[in-house]
Amino acid sequence: MREKRVVLWILATVLVLCALVLPNEARAATTQGLHYSVEDGEVTITGCDNSVSGEVVIPKTIEGYPVTTIGAWAFMQRIHITQIKLPNSVKTIEEHAFALCYNLTKVSISASVTEIQGHPFQGCTKLTTVTVAAKNTAYSADAQGVLFNKKKTKLIAAPGALEGSYSLPGTVKTIGNSAFSSCTKLTSVRLPDALKTIEAEAFKGCTMAKLTIPAGVTKIASDAFADCQSLKKIVVNKDNKVYSSDSSGVLFNKSKTVLINAPGGLSGSYILPHTVEVIGAAAFSGCSGLTKLTVCNAVRRIEYAAFDDSGITKLDYLGTMAQWDAIDIDALNERLTHWIMVYTGKSPVKVTAEPADRHAVAGNTARFSVKASGNGLTYQWQYRPSLSEDWKNASATGNKRATVSIPVTLSRSGYQYRCRLTDRDGNVLYSAVVKLSVLGIQTQPADQYLLTGKTAKFAVKAQGTGLKYQWQYRPSTTEGWKNASATGNRTATLQVPVTASRNGFQYRCVITDQYGSVIYSDTVTLNVVTLKITAQPVSRTAAEGRTVSFAVKAQGTGLKYQWQYRTSPKGAWKTALAEGNTTAALKVPVTATRNGFQYRCVITDQYGNVIICAAVTLKVK
Repeated sequence: MREKRVVLWILATVLVLCALVLPNEARAATTQGLHYSVEDGEVTITGCDNSVSGEVVIPKTIEGYPVTTIGAWAFMQRIHITQIKLPNSVKTIEEHAFALCYNLTKVSISASVTEIQGHPFQGCTKLTTVTVAAKNTAYSADAQGVLFNKKKTKLIAAPGALEGSYSLPGTVKTIGNSAFSSCTKLTSVRLPDALKTIEAEAFKGCTMAKLTIPAGVTKIASDAFADCQSLKKIVVNKDNKVYSSDSSGVLFNKSKTVLINAPGGLSGSYILPHTVEVIGAAAFSGCSGLTKLTVCNAVRRIEYAAFDDSGITKLDYLGTMAQWDAIDIDALNERLTHWIMVYTGKSPVKVTAEPADRHAVAGNTARFSVKASGNGLTYQWQYRPSLSEDWKNASATGNKRATVSIPVTLSRSGYQYRCRLTDRDGNVLYSAVVKLSVLGIQTQPADQYLLTGKTAKFAVKAQGTGLKYQWQYRPSTTEGWKNASATGNRTATLQVPVTASRNGFQYRCVITDQYGSVIYSDTVTLNVVTLKITAQPVSRTAAEGRTVSFAVKAQGTGLKYQWQYRTSPKGAWKTALAEGNTTAALKVPVTATRNGFQYRCVITDQYGNVIICAAVTLKVK
């Protein structure tokens, strides 16, 4: 009987343990048409039956567990739902949670939501309003139902039914992914001066007629305006330092070497500027009314899907077939093979001698030269400080001739140069890109004024490639230079023991780069100076109420004094504040509390050398 009770107790214990463990295990279920999963004591709504319709109120708890997450794609294409209310238990709305709910008109976001991923309402074309609880600390919405982060610096999603004109708040710096992608009735948008970034597909499919990019925008995704077939022009503020546009409303980088995006409403025929080298990804995507394109022979690359869903059937190429074949064309541009191609290059430009890299010393002049054949050639040398920056026209001597002369400065090290060649027919060709490497000294060594027994450190900081150092010395200006053998003689820092015999020795560093160019640092001198104490202070014994004087005598140049004290032989030294604390003589009022105090003077010369006198003691009678 006892054994039976034990067995029953064990079974009961196991059942209790299972009950405690199971809620923390992931499991799926359905209630009231809502599909959900429970994990770690929290509920995620993962989907719903297609029969769910009208107003949907998400429960605060299911099975006693809080509903904290609306899962990715949970309500996708549930076309009978018109409204959704979230409980104040929900913390996260995952990406595309309510995507393509065509009849959804209103969404209420509770105060508890702290994370909204991506565009949760994409494709909800009848959505008129998104409201956010006033106490929500992460998100907010405006009167038009547009969703923002709390401070309204990022626009997250506009409701699909937004129509007419819309002006963004002046605080917005970022327009998020697909933010306006469902707004098929939007006719115009005014962007604020504070705007910096327009993310991927931000205006995809919008029906605006015109969009003006403010001066401060520094980042625009290549597909930000994809499939905007009503968009006639993208106009960039002339003061924008990153982007530009032409008279047809096509978007470029500032120097117009990269064509980023053509407005979907561009129609008829279009001629690329002669400066364009790259046609960007999806650049003409959705330009269904565009039938003919004229491409300059400066183009070197066509990125993926550049002409997807465009109406282009004919291309005039201002170059030869061989030049066209040399263009790097990415995938998803197969439709090019079905176009009528016309090669109009009658007098192609040809480079017969490319410019070469230059390795020069700061202060000299570097010359880049190109030789080319063609009719009526004109030259324009260009430069860029780094690979990530746009090409700019050079203004140096010879910038419009076959040879350009560049003043060599340390700041130009690493600059790249090329020549843009144009013939009388408008054919354009660029020379090879070459680089300027500069050898120069950024920081010169300095004269040293030190005491014997110290170590003088002469340091130089140079710029160049594969640098080698050799320090040299000479005892006087009348003697020849010799290679130094002291520590660091073949590094950027030479360490010389200071001895009286080296007083007046001069030093310099010979620096050689991997190309054989040589520069010399400034010549500097080691000066052995004198700083010594000629009379030490002495301890004093005096009665309370008197004043004692501690005096020191020293020899050196530009001496400065600072007296210190400590309350006991093992105490820490502190700056004295008594009369004469920064002179050679300190005057200390004698008090009982100062009995046993010790004093010393720290003496510094004008070169920063320091000596400290002997510590003396005050005894109070």
